[in-house]
Amino acid sequence: MHTEKKIIKKQPNELFMFDTFFKKLTGVELEDIPEKYKDYVLETQKKVKDNTELVIFYKCENIETMDEDSVTLESGVKYTGELLPRILKNSKQVVTCLIALKGYEELRSDKDDVTTQYFLDAWGSAYVESAQAWLGNYIECLLESEGKMRTHLWSPGQHKFDLSNQRAIFDLLQPEAEGCGLTDSYMMTPIKSGSGFWGVTDIGTKEMLLPCDFCKCAEKCPTVKIGCAET
Repeated sequence: MHTEKKIIKKQPNELFMFDTFFKKLTGVELEDIPEKYKDYVLETQKKVKDNTELVIFYKCENIETMDEDSVTLESGVKYTGELLPRILKNSKQVVTCLIALKGYEELRSDKDDVTTQYFLDAWGSAYVESAQAWLGNYIECLLESEGKMRTHLWSPGQHKFDLSNQRAIFDLLQPEAEGCGLTDSYMMTPIKSGSGFWGVTDIGTKEMLLPCDFCKCAEKCPTVKIGCAET
């Protein structure tokens, strides 16, 4: 797989599964929207779809070294976390990604009623999650031709993969030129953004850990059944 950084730009309406992720977040099916919410759902979707752009960054790097609580890539970027050696034990490469929904902040207004704010927020999250699923499938196809496969997506803030790893992702992908930023508390801007990594293994690898396997909310969280396994 190529190792140079790639940037892909997509319009929200080019993606798939956004309706699945929207339902996961709201419980609302687009084919059967309750009448009292119909205008809210459709108007906020159009607002996000027509006025935003998804910017997708990804880069594949070889793993240089791995110890009991960190992985260092060939560029010198280091990810830290107790679970990393287990997640990546069969991997020789890591694909790091960052996805940002540009233009979302400009759509938000303090004058919007609570219901509008709620569905606007849900659409922003749904499109970012669908972009992660799209990229996961795209990476999977690239790797398959090489006799390789990817692990599940792991993101900073998940089990024993601290949020501070956002800094390492930014150091690797350098997305600032496209308007992406990182606060002192490791929150990304635009506010609707997502990041993480996949390990690259040989096809047939048996242990493929899910972040949900370690989450105390897994038994009740709808993400376990809808969406999480897609990435």
